[in-house]
Amino acid sequence: MLRFVEEFRRGWTDGRTRQVDPARLPDGAGSDQGKTLAEVSALADQLNARVIELEAQIAACTGVLRLPGVKTWLLSKFHPDKHPEVNGEGRKAYEESAQMINAAYEVVESER
Repeated sequence: MLRFVEEFRRGWTDGRTRQVDPARLPDGAGSDQGKTLAEVSALADQLNARVIELEAQIAACTGVLRLPGVKTWLLSKFHPDKHPEVNGEGRKAYEESAQMINAAYEVVESER
């Protein structure tokens, strides 16, 4: 996932460095194009700031998930086999929780 974010940033930065040639625009489109480009640039800056914020949160979460015994503890609390008394929707919720835990650990282990 971090590789995707880096590729996105690289493409976004490359796109921002390109300039629009006003001679190639239809008559009167230059001002509209400039306004739209400024709006898109502002939104891209906001998205980039959000990506940086989310990366910091991901780093904190992966740090916790890498602590010894955390995966075992999580699965002991949320694995459906640890709760045989639960049926129906409750069992389904435990199964989904165990799947999410395993998926999170697949991502964490692939980033090493």
